[in-house]
Amino acid sequence: MNTDKADQAVKQCTDKVRDLKQSLSNFLIEYEQRGVPNGGDTIDLSWPNLLDQMNVLSSQITTIRNTIKDKLPILRSHGIIPMCLSQDKDPQLEQMTERRITTFTHDFMPTLLRTKNHPDIEEREKQLMNINNKNAPTTTITTQNDVQRRVQELNSVIHSITNMFMKTKEATEKTEKQYNLQPYNNSEDTKRLMEAMNSGIGLKIAETQSAVTTSNTDAINAQPSTSQARHVNVPRFVARAANRR
Repeated sequence: MNTDKADQAVKQCTDKVRDLKQSLSNFLIEYEQRGVPNGGDTIDLSWPNLLDQMNVLSSQITTIRNTIKDKLPILRSHGIIPMCLSQDKDPQLEQMTERRITTFTHDFMPTLLRTKNHPDIEEREKQLMNINNKNAPTTTITTQNDVQRRVQELNSVIHSITNMFMKTKEATEKTEKQYNLQPYNNSEDTKRLMEAMNSGIGLKIAETQSAVTTSNTDAINAQPSTSQARHVNVPRFVARAANRR
């Protein structure tokens, strides 16, 4: 019963994230098609429509946060154990993650089981929060000069966010190109490795070990024999006591 509740909670969170992703994708497509000037200085973009879409995105993000907060007690009662680690390429996993992950290996476990954001993501989120706090209106807009100044501030914020989106897009495309590269493998290296592991062919004794053995042998030979007489310095009062006896 608890497992069914956990599955339903995960499904609800996944559906809401999928809806948010679709809305964000539509927003970026419209911005790229109509928000960027093509050869001129004018922008064919309706600001009321843009603000409405941003309002929808904000509402969806708030809904996701509330859903995760409500379902968190159920999710915390279940542990996640990776059971299907493999070095082989998984087409289903590649389709589910939209080519972000092609193989379910141990390299991705720290990221998949992470309970906090990546430090780079936390740093970028902190930068966005600082920009938001810095550009928050502190005084009431009363004059036309205040309006113009506020418009310039908002344009600067939008320009900064646009640059951040473009950098993220370039990094994502670069990562996808790296995944498309075929992994390098050499059959001869694999053969030598298997022969060394199974039969010991090609293994060599380290030179440091032989040097240590030789030095130990020389040290043993240099030690004096126990049968030889040794001169011991006896204190005078011990010698006098022995003579009295």
